[in-house]
Amino acid sequence: MRRLRFRALVEERGWTSHRRFDVKFAMARDALAGREKDPRLYTVTVAKRTFERWMAGDVKGRPYPDTCRVLEHLFGVPAADLFSPMPEPEVSKPGDEDFRREIHDALTRGRQGAAQARVWEEVVLRHALATRRRPDAELLPELRRDFVALTTALEQPQSLAGLRTLTRTAAWMGGLMTLCLVRSGAHERARAWARTAWTAADEADDDAVRAWVLAEDAYGLFYAGDPSGAAALARRAQGAGGWRGVGAALAAPLEARAHALRGDTRRTHNALARAERVLETLTDDQRQDTAVGYTEAQFRFHQGNALTHLGDVDRAAIAHARALELYPVEERLDRALVRTDVATCRLHRGEAAGAALELLDALTDLPEPDRTGIVLARGRHLAGLMPTGSDAPEPVRALRAFLAEPTPAPEDP
Repeated sequence: MRRLRFRALVEERGWTSHRRFDVKFAMARDALAGREKDPRLYTVTVAKRTFERWMAGDVKGRPYPDTCRVLEHLFGVPAADLFSPMPEPEVSKPGDEDFRREIHDALTRGRQGAAQARVWEEVVLRHALATRRRPDAELLPELRRDFVALTTALEQPQSLAGLRTLTRTAAWMGGLMTLCLVRSGAHERARAWARTAWTAADEADDDAVRAWVLAEDAYGLFYAGDPSGAAALARRAQGAGGWRGVGAALAAPLEARAHALRGDTRRTHNALARAERVLETLTDDQRQDTAVGYTEAQFRFHQGNALTHLGDVDRAAIAHARALELYPVEERLDRALVRTDVATCRLHRGEAAGAALELLDALTDLPEPDRTGIVLARGRHLAGLMPTGSDAPEPVRALRAFLAEPTPAPEDP
């Protein structure tokens, strides 16, 4: 059978498995259906057996018209050309200068791609570090700008190794977008970016980044008020990474916090014990204080939060103190969230005025750009549990007045 142009284009893009092709086909199909307002297109699929026949050149006629429309949108080539045989390549003579130059250019492109991939890995690390120090409102436009540039790089010819690294970089960048949007309180947009990051992680076929992306998405569900979904996705994230690595270290305490919100003491403590074991196995590089690392300070914060939700105020206080001891002063957001848990424990003890003072002090210590998203949502929730009316102490009234001030919405990335 003759080699079809379809196969040549699939191989050129690295979509040679049906799973990878199916992801790209579905994305093109959904985009086309939305653009043309044709809901019928959403049902169009290419079965694995059909894909394998096309790759083998076993084509007796063109696919169904709607399938052809999607394929033309995906490849930018008429369906008639897609299923036409490729011309036989001309055999170059030994020593042919054009042939030598073609090989040289291909090898050079590969080296440039690998160097470019290393640059993008540095970009990811820079953004991952910035998430620990800078407000999300500043980071989101920069992340978006670099993602646009990364997309341009992905469209250029790359070596296989360079393409895989760039695709993995896209997964990390998508996960960082998810993280910033979750912290900003933009939960629907965070989930959309998480799906993009999932796709890139699957394309790169990298278990470590897949686990980390799933963990970030689980955090989005947690802060959106879906503890059951968060626990299930956090469990899946741990399994995806082989129950080790940064993804598992991040996901296990999140699973504990979700169980604690539901009052499940046994599962909470099991997940916390698992998280501590994973933390002990992390390398020094994996313990870096960035969004793609995990530290003891983060674990103590998450441990304290889980114990706070369980109402175990004495053990929570130990974790809070350790977290505040370990976190540098530049970690303003996480320190504020720890102090919110401290205030919650004081309220559990019946100290409404002390809880309000603790929370108000934590919030006013935050620069205004950081007073958005999850920290204010948690502050408002806690303030809603405090006495109202004439029974409300003055610090409680001051806290409510502070929280009543409007906050800016996160910029749309």
